[in-house]
Amino acid sequence: MASNDLCQSTNEMGCLSAVLLDMDGTILDTTVELCSAVASAANRMVPSLSLHHSQILSDYPNLYGGPLEEFHDTIIIPHRPGLTEDEHERSTAEFIRFFLEEVKHSPPSPCFDDVLGALEGLKAKYPSLLFAVATTKPTKTAESDLTSSAVPDTLRSLLSHVQGTDAGISPKPAPDVLLRCASAIGVDIEKTIYVGDTSRDSGAGRAAGCMMTVTVQRDAGKLGDKLGAHEVISDFMGIEGAFNRWRVES
Repeated sequence: MASNDLCQSTNEMGCLSAVLLDMDGTILDTTVELCSAVASAANRMVPSLSLHHSQILSDYPNLYGGPLEEFHDTIIIPHRPGLTEDEHERSTAEFIRFFLEEVKHSPPSPCFDDVLGALEGLKAKYPSLLFAVATTKPTKTAESDLTSSAVPDTLRSLLSHVQGTDAGISPKPAPDVLLRCASAIGVDIEKTIYVGDTSRDSGAGRAAGCMMTVTVQRDAGKLGDKLGAHEVISDFMGIEGAFNRWRVES
């Protein structure tokens, strides 16, 4: 059965046109890169903070996976009260510039071990199934990350499209980046699932109208937390099983 057909059975993924994927924390292990760059950017703007990268997750857990503007407003603005609108805009731009400078000097982030094999397995079983990335990072940065020396060359070749949150696209949990991604690869968003690792991802998937949302929770101690998604898995090998369970239960 072609992957763009409607489901005829609850035990197959034939009703899907595409699996859309978050990137940071889902495909790539970018936790250290992100937290280090945020901490360094914040320290450059407010030296008295003296943030360590480990504090980003512990002190600001709800920001992970979100836009840099929210990191700036949460961490920096309390130390810069009374900014005018123009000053706030310049401060945000400075924070983002510092962050990107820090990222450029960071070692490339590796791909999680389970990702490539799982996607290759799904592609072999469902040849018409498409894979694409919909990420918070700008497209240019995402492409660079996915083609770094730390990522197998074959991973990028499996992806039909990489869609970042570029200018004019609202960040997740808004559905914009997912809708743009689905449009780019020519599929109906209602025939896709979105795989991510944060509540912002599952929120964006639901808002976009994805058939299903999946949270990858590699921390065994948190595996029961779906973060708003329909299903939760411990690694990419569980995508098909999660889809089948959800189809049966729904």
